[in-house]
Formats: sequence, C-alpha cells, structure tokens
Amino acid sequence: MSCGYTKLPSVSAEFESRFQALENRYVRSTRFEEISSGTSGAITVTGSQQIVLDDFGGGTDAVITTIVDGRPTFENATDSSGVIIATTLDAVGNWTLSGTPSSYPIAIVYRVREKFIDFDGTSSNLVGDYDVEDNSVRASGTDIAPGSLIDKIVGETGTVDVSLVNQGGNEQVKISISQDLLNNQVGLVLFDLDCDSSVFVGAAVHFKSDGIIYNALADDINTSNIIGIVTEKSSDTVCDVRVNGTTDELFTGLDVTKQYYLSDTNAGRITTTVPTDSGHVVVNVGQPMSDKKLVIDRKIVAIRT
Repeated sequence: MSCGYTKLPSVSAEFESRFQALENRYVRSTRFEEISSGTSGAITVTGSQQIVLDDFGGGTDAVITTIVDGRPTFENATDSSGVIIATTLDAVGNWTLSGTPSSYPIAIVYRVREKFIDFDGTSSNLVGDYDVEDNSVRASGTDIAPGSLIDKIVGETGTVDVSLVNQGGNEQVKISISQDLLNNQVGLVLFDLDCDSSVFVGAAVHFKSDGIIYNALADDINTSNIIGIVTEKSSDTVCDVRVNGTTDELFTGLDVTKQYYLSDTNAGRITTTVPTDSGHVVVNVGQPMSDKKLVIDRKIVAIRT
C-alpha cells in the first residue's frame, strides 16, 4: 500500500498540512524473518522502519517459532532436548538465540514502526493487522485555523485530541490523550484470525501449524504456547486476539490479589491453581486489575518433571 495526496483547489493550507502529517504518521506492525541456520544474526530493516522492543509485553522483544510453508506457526521452536528456544534482540536488529534449534528453518517474529507513507500492507513478512500510532482521524471542519481543533479520535473508553497550536510563529501539533485511553487501549490486538469453533471470548489461545487459533491447554508444551486472549468473535470461526495490554471486561470474579495461569484441565480457561502433574506446563497469563479485567503477561514459567 502506498500513500499520497492530491492537491485540491478548495482545500485550505491547514488541510494540506494535515494530509502531509498523515503521510508522516507512524504505523506499528508485526513482522517475521526466516532463519535458515546459525544462532545469531541481524534483522533487515528498510526505509523508515525502527525495531520496537518490549512490544509483546512481559519483557519480550521477539518470539522464535517454527515455520511452515514460509509462514510462522507461533509454535515454539525447541532444541534437541525439547528446551524452548528464546532470543535476545536489540534496537538495531541484532539477535542471539538461547540455543541451537533442533531443525531449521525457524522464524523470528518482531515489531517495527515506520512512517505511514513507507508502509506496504502487502509485504510478505507482515503478520496479522497493523496499528496507526495515533489512530484514525476525521476532519472537524472545512476551514481550520491554526490553534483550533483539527480532529478528534474517539476510542472505546477515551479520546485523543489533535490540535494545531502556534509557538513563536511556528505551527505545531499538540496531542492530548485521555487517561482512560492509556489505561485500557494500549496494546496489540490481532484482528480477524481463523479460529476453531470451540474458541470462546475470554479464552487463552494458541496457534497450531494449520494457522488456526485453538483453546490452549497446559497439559503439554505444544498446546500451552499461548498467543493471547480472545476479545471478540465476529463469527463462529473468526476471532480477535489481544496479545498484550489490558483486556476489556471479559471475565467475572477475578481476584486482584492472585496471579492467573493457563489451566491444565479446562481448555482456554485461566486459573489461580498452578499445574503440578509431570509434563504439564506452568504458563503465567496475567494479573487482574479488577474482577473483570486482566493485564496480560504471557510467560512460560516451568515444565513439570
């Protein structure tokens, strides 16, 4: 996807400036790069792309997964002993694996931001949806003077106001973000993913190699590698998944004093009970901020022996 604008005779200078600002707005997206060999290397970034660290939450800068038909499966890559392969990643793209994968190729999945004008939504290494950093906008009028409100971005529980202000004769953009928006809307959501019909809103889910979302279960390492929490189902087999941040009011009766883990007995459910059976996996899912909302913090803590 390329972006640009055509000058129209009836468009004011302020609107021309606004369209130029749109081209320079930043987009965040999830990308992957195939690794065919080795345990260290560097991600290739292009144009205005900048690697974003800790955007998966929980201190995770990048994820290592197996790869099928040239696409990441989001199933954990392991070494010859079955230990999950993790990776470090720095701001310039250098990565180092925690071990040697039992087989190649694998995929390193990471987050980038880049100018909207440089963003190509058809890129072969793009995973899932993307987010415009200051969200979509609407005009508030046809004749906008410096210092007046240009547009207002309305979130589900908060607002972002964008206005032109004059500082010493220079026009600048002022952005005001409501606290409700910061509390509830920050984070990554993957939209319109194919899912099994058994998946439900509020379920902790994982990808299988067929690229379909299933309810996760902590009785085995291959079913416990959760990608996030289902926030909505637009049909029986299509869902949205929040990867990090704070969920909407999807739950009931959460205890804010407890940590929540992936259940090893009820697929997709979260529980305060830590799995103890041999071969079962302790997966931290998150911490409640209320009896209905969960702050997602995905992390495999241990595999029981």
